[in-house]
Amino acid sequence: MRRKYDVEDFLKDPEFIKWVRYPDKESSEFWNSFVNGHPDSRAAMLKARELIKTLKLSGDRPPAGVKQHILENIVHKINENELGAAFQERQKRKHSWWRVAAAVVLLTGVTYAFYQYSGWRNQDNIDTEAKAFIRESPPGIKVQTRLPDGSTVWLNAESKLVYKENMADSIRLVTLLGEALFEVKHDPSRPFIVKAGVWSVQALGTSFNVRTFKTESNPAVALLTGEVLVSSLINKDAVLQLLPGEKAVMHDKTHHLVKQVFDPVHEVGWKDGILIFDHANFDQVKAKLERWYGVRIQVRDEQLAMNWDIDGRYHNQSLERVLKHLSYAKAFEFEIKNNEVFLTKINR
Repeated sequence: MRRKYDVEDFLKDPEFIKWVRYPDKESSEFWNSFVNGHPDSRAAMLKARELIKTLKLSGDRPPAGVKQHILENIVHKINENELGAAFQERQKRKHSWWRVAAAVVLLTGVTYAFYQYSGWRNQDNIDTEAKAFIRESPPGIKVQTRLPDGSTVWLNAESKLVYKENMADSIRLVTLLGEALFEVKHDPSRPFIVKAGVWSVQALGTSFNVRTFKTESNPAVALLTGEVLVSSLINKDAVLQLLPGEKAVMHDKTHHLVKQVFDPVHEVGWKDGILIFDHANFDQVKAKLERWYGVRIQVRDEQLAMNWDIDGRYHNQSLERVLKHLSYAKAFEFEIKNNEVFLTKINR
């Protein structure tokens, strides 16, 4: 019987850690093959990958010897915590996430030691701009993070956030790819600016959502509380000041900004597991499902992709349930194999 691996198994595997931090073609082929052969372990593998990537900083790679030493320390420390039969027996009765948390704490501690003693912090340039932190959320996973200034950010699946360690003295600048909900800590002396695709959004202390996926034709900034100034990085004359309940939408062809009211659930419901389609065509449905569930969708009949105009809301529903509902409206059969979905049109 094929073994099902949990998050802790991956966190204790030095080769898995090495692949997440420093992927190459050979290791990527191995782990992609592994997850295809162990579909029941896919969710655990993605979660472990995200936990490790949470600690990843941009910058030059460390020397191979130092890197291996750090990885060996991680595994050694985790193994030390598991010694003792009586201890292990007690731990089996506890929730497995406590053990995962312990592994992550050890990983954090060893990583911190690495930055302190390896010289990877670019100590020759202490007075220059601080190193950039990168937070990424892979397909199928949403991430919450806290910035150095105390602001909170929720990253939607398949999104990336880049920011400096000190976020500078006079301005708090972050760069976003994808979608995120920002809850900005109030600080009148230091504006908070988000650079995201075609957008530049400035706030002092507020909460707003920025959506700028490449697969969507009309990116938007929706304001929940406070006040923001939205400007276009393409059209310098396009500037809007938003009040709560308003959003700025940029039209793909003209790059003009338009102010609209919005449904909060529609704009930020993704944070609470609400998947929404609003007059979505096939490409939009496909892109959102792939991002939401971390799958790849393939169509076996091109006619199936024609004339889609889908509305729907799904709260914490499985991919199978969503596809089943869509199949009633668009007459198709589906097959899920590992992280791939195959759609076949039914002739009525």
